[in-house]
Parts: sequence; structure tokens; C-alpha cells
Amino acid sequence: MTGYFYALLATSVCGTVCIMLCGGGFEKYIKYIAALISVSVMILPLRHINKSDFAIDSHLQSAFEQNMLEKTAEEIAAEKTESYISQEVLAKFGINPTAVSISIDWEREDPTVTSITVYIPKNSEKATKIQGYLTTLLGGEVKVIEN
Repeated sequence: MTGYFYALLATSVCGTVCIMLCGGGFEKYIKYIAALISVSVMILPLRHINKSDFAIDSHLQSAFEQNMLEKTAEEIAAEKTESYISQEVLAKFGINPTAVSISIDWEREDPTVTSITVYIPKNSEKATKIQGYLTTLLGGEVKVIEN
């Protein structure tokens, strides 16, 4: 931080000197030199920045890359969809599904959901309402199974 203070001070002094010297025909040359000095003085404190402070730990980076490689786009899409369905059922009916299974056909040009199975706790007595709601919301084949 003190480096920036000194850079600002040096720039101010340099500017003052340049203004005092700008009386003759050398104004544009003096302005050019003053600009170069000002830029170099402003950049000078940046040489003390340690690059390792901004580097990602190699173990963390390799673990992150490995995790990203393990999950395919299909798996990520299925997880997001299952999470969305669970949140919708919980928000609408107050029942937290124990599991959600989704089948997606990736062979078509546009991926298509072929079936959705939602597992809810027994004694909920709302399986048909949940199934109707999800069929209306998502379309396709929806099964709600009490387990």
C-alpha cells in the first residue's frame, strides 16, 4: 500500500516539474516523457506481488479436475432435474421424496425425459395427487411409489 502512496507522490512531483518546464517548444516531448515516467512509477509496485498467493493448490486443482471428469453432462443434468422435482414436491405437498429416478433418452437430437419415478414415504396418502401434479407440471410418464 505504501508503494502506491509513493507512486502517487512521484507522479505528482513529476507532473509539477513538467508543468514548470512546459514554457518552450518542447511541450509534447515533455508530456510524453512525463507519461512514461508516470506509467512506470505506477506499475513499479506491482513487481512485489507474489504469484503463488493467487495460484490454486495443485492438490485442490487435481481433485477439482478429477471430480469434473467423473461427472458427465448427462449425470449433471439428471441430478439437477431430480433436485428440481424433489423441491417441487416438497414445496407443493410438504413431503420430501426419499428418492427420484429419471430416465433421459440422449440418443435423440434433443434429450428427452422418458420416465420419472418418485419414491415417497408410506402413509403419505398423496401419491395420486403428486402423480397428477407432476404429470401436469412435467408431462410424460410419471410414477409415484410409496416405500
